[in-house]
Amino acid sequence: MPRKSRKISKNKVYHCMLRGINKQEIFFDSQDYLKFKKELNETKDFFSYKLYSYVLMPNHIHL
Repeated sequence: MPRKSRKISKNKVYHCMLRGINKQEIFFDSQDYLKFKKELNETKDFFSYKLYSYVLMPNHIHL
């Protein structure tokens, strides 16, 4: 069953999480982390949002 839509935050601050299926790893080596960080920075610059913090772990991330 799909998740419910995210509620609109009054202060526009959200916690986003991405997890591998069945907690499988999504990052396998340092190149994977570097590639993700590069894409994250490019996306942030393009859409002009503030990223207050992030955590990258082998099987999931928090933004």
